[in-house]
Amino acid sequence: MRIGLSRLGKRKVYKNQWIATDFITIILPIIPIKTYFITKNEHKQINKFAAKFDWISVIKGFFSFWFLFWGILFTLSPPYRYLNHYFGYSEMHDSRIFGIGFLIISMVLFLLGRFSIKGRLERELLHNAIEINALPIWLTIDSIKDIIKKIDAKIYFARKGVDYDLIETLKNRDYDKEMIPLLYAMLAYKRLIEKSEQIDYYYQEIRKQYVAQQ
Repeated sequence: MRIGLSRLGKRKVYKNQWIATDFITIILPIIPIKTYFITKNEHKQINKFAAKFDWISVIKGFFSFWFLFWGILFTLSPPYRYLNHYFGYSEMHDSRIFGIGFLIISMVLFLLGRFSIKGRLERELLHNAIEINALPIWLTIDSIKDIIKKIDAKIYFARKGVDYDLIETLKNRDYDKEMIPLLYAMLAYKRLIEKSEQIDYYYQEIRKQYVAQQ
């Protein structure tokens, strides 16, 4: 840990992608700043997308390190004698018991929500399509728009530079099976910012076709 910004509270890990929160730290985490969805490729190149503030990530990042700190401090502290004024005698207390308790709590917080099963199929489908497996509901609108632009460029390339209209392409089934993963990803993100029955309908149709390919 250091003075500055640290990225903590890692959770929802799947295929080298996860959610984490940036903290202002002064040796230990002090103030949470922003949550991100992080991707890491085989070349260890890291990209981030702004995500909605994740309180579980914040709790993990903050308390796991504070409990670790207190756990180490109490574990290394020697036993001490405590004067019980009510009964008029002294007692020996071993703070190492508290230290071990704090260390266990720290470990539980560290593992809390680290690996998520919820939404695993959707993340797998998105990952196979665009190598980004963030569920749209986790991200900010700006991040969703950025990803849609990336998918649009991939579809344009797959169509060999031919312009297209998404709805017309879907309505006329003007696509091959290689484009189905990209269309699924496009609709998965687009339906979160363009609320319409038409988008939802085509999302379900393309999803069925995509799942059938797996």
